[in-house]
Amino acid sequence: MKKFEISGSLTEIENFEIFHQTLRDVRNKFINLFGSLLDRLSLYVDNSTAGSGYTPTTSVVLNAIVCIKLDIEDFSRREQITYQFAHEMTHFVYKCLIGLDKKQANEYEESICSAMSLCMLYGNCKNFDSWCDHVKGLKNNGYRKGYDVAKGCNFDAAKLRDKIYDEIDDYRKTAAPPIVFTNL
Repeated sequence: MKKFEISGSLTEIENFEIFHQTLRDVRNKFINLFGSLLDRLSLYVDNSTAGSGYTPTTSVVLNAIVCIKLDIEDFSRREQITYQFAHEMTHFVYKCLIGLDKKQANEYEESICSAMSLCMLYGNCKNFDSWCDHVKGLKNNGYRKGYDVAKGCNFDAAKLRDKIYDEIDDYRKTAAPPIVFTNL
């Protein structure tokens, strides 16, 4: 079993309890959707609002740990935390399925991640329509397409999960077989 950790340096920030609980709630939804798949890799979650490059982001550290860095200025904003963390958790799922050496996310993967954020918010937030408008108005085409993907799944995270699994099966069928060296 791999580990899950939230940066201890965040505990002193106002409303950390809300931030922490929201992360756990989203992660539990992902555990319910993907089960033991999430145990394949260790996950570290941090937050940065300035001076650390592009955020939110998902990256690999020491070729062993996936680090999600969010961009949450106010830890009481559950919907924003849910939106960002669900998006980055979907990238984590892709890394669990493909491996740590998975290439940079393409437009399609970004649309799936954006769609999962909407699926996680659906039925759980008062401002769902404004989140849909937010996604539809994003400049990045991949993110923006997430609305159509989520709508096509009726904002059902389980249907989106199945779409991810179908895509991964297709990816595995078309990927070049690994090169095996037998005479070393």
